Amino acid sequence: ALLDLAEFGRALGEMQTPTAQRWRKFLGVHFRKLQKEGGTAGVWLDAVARFQVFQLRHAVGLVEDGVTKRDLQLGSPLGKGSFGVVLLAKHVLDDAWFAVKTIKKPRVEDGEQGGERAAEMERRMELERAVLHKLSHESKVSGKRWSGLFVRLVCSWQDADSLHLVMPAALGGELFEILRDYGRMAEPSLRFYVACLVQALQQLHSLGIVYRDLKSSNILLTDQGWPILADFGFATFATADTPLYKLCGTPEFVAPEVARQQGYGTAVDWWSLGVVMCQCLTMRTPFEDPAGDVHQTLHNISSGHCTLPEKEHYSRIASRECTSMIEALLQADPAQRLGSHLLGHEVRVHPFFWGLAWDALERRELKPPHLVQCAARAQKHKAAWEA
Repeated sequence: ALLDLAEFGRALGEMQTPTAQRWRKFLGVHFRKLQKEGGTAGVWLDAVARFQVFQLRHAVGLVEDGVTKRDLQLGSPLGKGSFGVVLLAKHVLDDAWFAVKTIKKPRVEDGEQGGERAAEMERRMELERAVLHKLSHESKVSGKRWSGLFVRLVCSWQDADSLHLVMPAALGGELFEILRDYGRMAEPSLRFYVACLVQALQQLHSLGIVYRDLKSSNILLTDQGWPILADFGFATFATADTPLYKLCGTPEFVAPEVARQQGYGTAVDWWSLGVVMCQCLTMRTPFEDPAGDVHQTLHNISSGHCTLPEKEHYSRIASRECTSMIEALLQADPAQRLGSHLLGHEVRVHPFFWGLAWDALERRELKPPHLVQCAARAQKHKAAWEA
């Protein structure tokens, strides 16, 4: 044997340096393999090489770039859906936390329609991965200016049944949960969240990406309270010369041109932002059918029929500047909609944002609302994983 594991472990136990602590974690994960193979030179050289690569990445702040499947310990579920499940995972050598989204591969059912559905789901899976790859690449190229705007793809793999996407975990919960737990949002908090979303949409649209599913449950919060866009299952690439026609997204949040299946582009995301603003102020979306009928909701959107009770209308709750912002975003004509020109730069100068320090926001120097609540929620997730 090249090295006695027990002796090496005792030596590490007497050392309190960060490197020794990471070695202890490493051996805790790989002990059985090393012990089984007798600590042979080949096994140890492989172990040392992997550890040194991790050390180098850790030293320059690139831990996420080197993550692979075998570096992760999977734990408790963060969420479930028709697509599959999202699991919380922890790096075996570090305190970095990740979300592993497992998407079930479609099964070809009997008949032509079953095959078409399976092919469509397969295309969506690959498109989501392509969009995330694009965003991750651009985030690395542009540096901190892009950090924290949306989830980043760290790595991915697939097996016979599923596609697995690994992203840094945002453990502060969803914006929807903040509304559910604390009720209607005050305008200063709303201004902060909307400004962050404006930044994210501008970056997406500059890359020719249409998000198509902006809603409060797709806006995740980090443990420090910063919002990020997640779930790119409906996102796609588009240009002004290649409009989209597919009816997709969440009914209460889709734009009129989506509901009518007319040609559409990035302007649909600005409409959805207006719906999110309305929901934050009133706890309701402005066109949803009270009985929950999806077709009626889409009809309300197409016809411009607002279903908010008069006493709870956002114009009776919000300031003139906030009301003006929502109405400008909820323009039925996408050509007249706020955000549809100049990659959304005109949104930043709307009176609703007067006084906001955009530079400080981009440098992450502002204090997010609900910071304490997000930190507590993150700690709860970590404790559940450790248990």
